[in-house]
Amino acid sequence: MKSLVLYFILGVLGFVTLLIWLSSHVHYRIGSKHLKVLLFGICVRRIALDEIRDLSKRDPGRFAERWYNTFHLSHRLLVVKRTKGLRKNFVITPSHRYVFMADLQTAVDRVKRRQARAESSQSSTG
Repeated sequence: MKSLVLYFILGVLGFVTLLIWLSSHVHYRIGSKHLKVLLFGICVRRIALDEIRDLSKRDPGRFAERWYNTFHLSHRLLVVKRTKGLRKNFVITPSHRYVFMADLQTAVDRVKRRQARAESSQSSTG
């Protein structure tokens, strides 16, 4: 019985260590059409840039999809507010929050201008 408890405790500690190690390898990349969450260079989550409604640094509360790569959230929290989806708030922690937020806002504006231009040329020809 004691060995079973010991194995359980070691298993829980190993699992927690694995989660901490994995979360430290989460990175974010802004592509031409998507914001991507990468784990070891493999895309595990992506959000279309045209679905992004707003960016904020305020914690949205309980109902958010969270992709942290640090335990020091105070000055790294960035909230991406989406127009679609069950959880409309997507929380990430890039190392340079304001630089990443400016780059992401530029990419979102570029995609939305491109969509508006395509819609206006489509309506004028059709």
